[in-house]
Amino acid sequence: MSKGYDVDDILREIEARKRARNNLVQPTQPAPKAEPAAQQPKQPEPAPAPRPVQVQQPKPVQPAPAPRPAQPVQRPVEEVPVQRPAHSRPNRLGDDFDWGLKERPVRKAQPVQPTPPVEATQSWNREEVVQAQQPSPQSGSFVLNWPEEEEEISAPASSGPALNWRQDETRVDIPIAPSYGAKVVADEFGGGGLEPMAGDSFYEDDDADDFEDDEDLLEYRKPGDSRMVWHDLVSQKSGLLVRLLLTGLCGLVLVYLALSYEYPLPLPTFMWPENHIRVYFIVNLVLTVLAVLVNSNTVGGGLISLFTLKADNDSFAALSTLATLIQSVALVVAPGLFTGTKLHFYTPVAVLILFFNLLGKLNLTGRVMRNFRVIAGERRARSTTAMVGSKEMAREMTRGQNLDFPQIVYPVQTGFFSNFLELSYEEDYSDGVARVLAPVSAAACLLMSLVSFLFSKSAFTALTVFAASACICAPLGAQLAANLPQGRLAKLLSRENAMVSGYGALERLSRANAVAVRCSDLFPSENITLHRIKMFQKAALDEAIIDAASVICSCESTLTGIFSQMVGGRTEMLKKVENLVSEDGMGLSAWVDGKRVLIGNRELMRQHGIELPGYEVESQLQFEGSNLLYLANSGQLTAIYVLGYGCNEEIAEALEELADRDMTLVVYTTDPNITPQLIDDVLGYPADLVKILPAKLHGSFEEMTQPRESCRAYTAHSGGIRQFVRTITTAENCHSAITFSAMLQLVFVILGFALVTFMAFMQNMGVISWMLVALFQLVCCLLVCLLPNLRRL
Repeated sequence: MSKGYDVDDILREIEARKRARNNLVQPTQPAPKAEPAAQQPKQPEPAPAPRPVQVQQPKPVQPAPAPRPAQPVQRPVEEVPVQRPAHSRPNRLGDDFDWGLKERPVRKAQPVQPTPPVEATQSWNREEVVQAQQPSPQSGSFVLNWPEEEEEISAPASSGPALNWRQDETRVDIPIAPSYGAKVVADEFGGGGLEPMAGDSFYEDDDADDFEDDEDLLEYRKPGDSRMVWHDLVSQKSGLLVRLLLTGLCGLVLVYLALSYEYPLPLPTFMWPENHIRVYFIVNLVLTVLAVLVNSNTVGGGLISLFTLKADNDSFAALSTLATLIQSVALVVAPGLFTGTKLHFYTPVAVLILFFNLLGKLNLTGRVMRNFRVIAGERRARSTTAMVGSKEMAREMTRGQNLDFPQIVYPVQTGFFSNFLELSYEEDYSDGVARVLAPVSAAACLLMSLVSFLFSKSAFTALTVFAASACICAPLGAQLAANLPQGRLAKLLSRENAMVSGYGALERLSRANAVAVRCSDLFPSENITLHRIKMFQKAALDEAIIDAASVICSCESTLTGIFSQMVGGRTEMLKKVENLVSEDGMGLSAWVDGKRVLIGNRELMRQHGIELPGYEVESQLQFEGSNLLYLANSGQLTAIYVLGYGCNEEIAEALEELADRDMTLVVYTTDPNITPQLIDDVLGYPADLVKILPAKLHGSFEEMTQPRESCRAYTAHSGGIRQFVRTITTAENCHSAITFSAMLQLVFVILGFALVTFMAFMQNMGVISWMLVALFQLVCCLLVCLLPNLRRL
């Protein structure tokens, strides 16, 4: 925790203010006393299961802190508008202050428009953190839902039996109920995220870095850290805004001074370049040094990274600033050697590079804040995207799809997203380019300045070549090349309560060529219609329906909703199911109260010797777009169900995006009617890209997709298939945009250096003015930011 404040004290103060506003708090029934346990997580309410829970464990209750009553009733808090006094800035120098402005020869004084006062609007009101019971009705509004310090989010407890996997050609035992409550450690099945498992040579090429658990580093390690992380992000954004303002002011003044060197613009008499050239250059140097001090982290860190051969995007700005500072010092020391030449100085360009560097970092901070709201806000995401870590498992899941290196992603529920900040600030592709390009540019600029000195025999010419080449090789969009596409991605996904944390997740998602989903994700219960039932054995129909509902509701099936409605939603009527077996392409078989229950298609009935009616009965029942499901009990046919599978437009649109990328769709289902052809006919996904998961892999898939206590925050979404697919497809487009931006930026750096080199060899450096370099940089930055982002994410 941060040493500057105590979260408990802040929470108690918030509760006291709420009680003072409400004047009355009605406490609920006091919680039973329990022995205090260190770091004991609160057990969430159990999710409704398809089978009745036989034994329900009492939930442990955390003892409430002494200063606060146990579980007070939250009442809506009336928002009181805060009256902000209007601040006015007096003229501290006086209205009659004399700047010493006098008429310069051949120059007409022009009135300077006064700069409007700027009021600081960044503030943090701790009372705004309190979340009301009802969400804010304003669109786009957001209030962070701060968890308690002691709260730990975990997956729901499991009461299901262990998974049984029996190798068989056509059938396999599947779990009686999905073990959704089993706690899977974060290092299994891809580390709880997108990184592959150790031991797979192909999957190790881009293994994730080992995260160090350093308590001194700010990180989102538990739900109680959300307040501290948010405060740090707000403080970081405020600091960047202040630095951006100061750097912009220094840059504007330097541009004005540079223009006044060429044109007769008003200046104080003591720094006229015609009479006081040394004073003029001293003022330029002071303003440049001030901009460097404001960006000391960027310049200092960039130089250290450059000299240690670990350069990053800050190294470009540091190199250009260092070159212009050396030139400025030389101009102050010996200004007479500069006057009368056609050479130029480039301090405005260096400060402009620092300004755009801050813009990129501000965009980065905004993206991190927007993504953090998704995992710690009011509508906290509960699912992430994981990747199949075993290549043998991946090949079995996609056998017959002609994928040389199958990389399958699938959604999984999680209780907490860890290592969010580290993943958000992960190095991107442009950083990798800068690691090589920055040292090469520095060496090339030094070499060019030495060659220029040998030809011109002038130290000032060599310094000018060095400064010009360093400024033109430091792209303005170095920090924007990767952060701008990722910022667009964060803004787009946050509308759907989803996020992709950083470049590492983008790179892994862009390699995915297959998606594994459950049949219930494709066909929700509301899109399945029971048209009619053809009854056989009417005397035992009620009991047969209860037996069938017990089987269907005990496993993953699209028909769970229909059979649950048949028993009126009374799960206590369901019976115990034993030896549940899924048979590939045919259906389910199980034992219920000593009776054999079969649910599937006609082929399943024939395999088990069930006497069936003639095909003319099927032709009378079935119509276009319908499917038949057979139910047999105790060796006799009980009923035939006529089902219709409808299309969900939202799901169909999401699948269309996957089909456009020729991604294999792996479907886990126990419903024999769910076939590649049905998915093609109803949802429009090409049948040749659909793979029905073999029954022998059902157990492994169930175990692989069990909810987890904690996953690394590569991605997050609300759990719907649309949000899941959007994180994949938009991540691929964003990754392509970042790569294109970095390559385009590399081309412009080479062109700029070639231009300066040509003019240096032609001994015509007078053409390379600071205005030409600045214009070249602005045009290149515009193209780098515009062209790769024209494509829709």
